[in-house]
Amino acid sequence: MVDVVALECKTLKLQKNTKYNYLLSSEKKKNIFITGSTGFIGIFLLEKLLINTTANIYCLIRVSGNEDAFCKVYAAANKHQIKIDWKKYLSKLHFIKGDVSKVNFGLSNNEYSALNKVIDVIYHLAGNTSFIQPYSLVKAVNVFGTEQIIRFATKEELIPVHYVSTFAVFSCIHAFKNIKFIDERRNSYDSYSCLKYDIGYVQSKWVAEQLLQQAIKRGVPVTIYRSGFVLCHYATGAMEKSHFWHAFIKICLQLKVYPILIKQKEEFISVDFMVNALFCLSQQEGAIGSIYHICPNSSDNIDIIEVFNQIEQHLGINFVPLPYKEWLDKVLKYVELNGKNSAIYPFIPLLRDKIYMDKTALEIYQNTPDCTSIFTDSILQKAGIIPPSTKDLLIKYIEKIKG
Repeated sequence: MVDVVALECKTLKLQKNTKYNYLLSSEKKKNIFITGSTGFIGIFLLEKLLINTTANIYCLIRVSGNEDAFCKVYAAANKHQIKIDWKKYLSKLHFIKGDVSKVNFGLSNNEYSALNKVIDVIYHLAGNTSFIQPYSLVKAVNVFGTEQIIRFATKEELIPVHYVSTFAVFSCIHAFKNIKFIDERRNSYDSYSCLKYDIGYVQSKWVAEQLLQQAIKRGVPVTIYRSGFVLCHYATGAMEKSHFWHAFIKICLQLKVYPILIKQKEEFISVDFMVNALFCLSQQEGAIGSIYHICPNSSDNIDIIEVFNQIEQHLGINFVPLPYKEWLDKVLKYVELNGKNSAIYPFIPLLRDKIYMDKTALEIYQNTPDCTSIFTDSILQKAGIIPPSTKDLLIKYIEKIKG
């Protein structure tokens, strides 16, 4: 796998020997291009941009057949309890039927050039977040899609790119090096040797970030935002239920047991905090070329054992903590009886397969280092953007899954 990753990182071909020169304009951006606007973070960012800017918003929407792009966006908003006066904003919404994983987004040359001449800023959120597909399947969107964004941003005049990454780019580096904290100064390249033990999603996000860091070194105006796990919306409890985390919690609730995973943390944040932080940071004059960490405070970053302690308190459930192998045996027996009807079924290889020293991915991720911020927090605090208490956020999540 590592050799494949190395090859992917060499595929970015900008103009030969060019050092791009981007001069930050003080003018307000009038035309915003966003990928992934129907995703969990993307739909809330779209709401934020519609309400808080006067810009025209161009959404790249992947549709099939005669599927209507607006209907897809509307369905995503409705799913996550977002109430928008669409009539008020439709005049500034533009839907581009295309695919970020295709050359020129699958548009004709004329359509692609016309779009490129209009756009002032890009928010790139599109991604394949599957925890079960191999690198070969997720790289189309996560790697090649990112490469297409860079090509689009450098086609003529440079266009700033704001890219949502993840702390997962550091992979399981802590299992091999004595690392307690990871802040913005640590280069994600440090985790290169660990990628062969990780899942395709992590590998693809790592490669995408390396491509973008190469672009930054060449003068392309890119800003990277590494995010913790976006659990739910703090006010409404809206969440993305297809993720592994929710299947994991669900099976533990069903069996009333959980695995003893020592100091394994997920860096929980709310989607509203994530979007408010992203919007605020992207407006900073010095943002270009920076890396920001959007995460909870280190003192507030609870581990999985404390998560289940909180669920016990608020749902009145008595969980039995079990050694990982005993917990897994119970899960496998449950799945054997219920098969594909179980939400955890697709993730069984992730739970069961040994990746290093007779340990699974979940076991490797114990003793997780805290992903912290030395630059981001001060900017957000000045703007009054504070992450909700992780325990309070978890209570909101618990109330939602209880209902």
